[in-house]
Amino acid sequence: MIFRPLVFIPLLLLSFGALFVLMQPEEDKDSDKITPQETPLFLQQVELYEFKENQESLRLFAQQAQVFEKDELTLLFKVMANLQAEEEGGEPTKFRSNEARITGKNKFMTLQGKVEVELKKDSLLQTETLYYDQNSNRLFNHHFTTLVGLHEHVEASSLNFDTKKGILTLLKPIITVLEQ
Repeated sequence: MIFRPLVFIPLLLLSFGALFVLMQPEEDKDSDKITPQETPLFLQQVELYEFKENQESLRLFAQQAQVFEKDELTLLFKVMANLQAEEEGGEPTKFRSNEARITGKNKFMTLQGKVEVELKKDSLLQTETLYYDQNSNRLFNHHFTTLVGLHEHVEASSLNFDTKKGILTLLKPIITVLEQ
């Protein structure tokens, strides 16, 4: 008899896999069914506010929201937000997206879909995914990003924007100067 390890090993693994599935308790097979506690709370025309040191720091509007209290997850749809500047008289950073996800109580938001950020009145940042960490006051991503201004068009592979200091960092930028 010729021993063929390339045939024997997959058969052995397949046998153990079938045995493992058959040995699973009956209650585990139904664990992914939706329970009444997982049904989301549906909201319309949502407004969320955050205050830091008795000053409004974030105002967020969404056409619809789904709140999953057990999972500490909030899904927002058609989102518009104003992130107030920390210095007096500073311009707010405005952003909008098709969807947003707020996870837990850690103040971390994921913006998805067509995401647009107005950094100043004359510059618009566009991307498909953007993260907002309220604890570190920054917007960031690791996805293709476009920045369009009055006199330039910049494409980059990722971004980091310190909302407190107003400093934008683009990774691997390709800059095109637009004629006036």
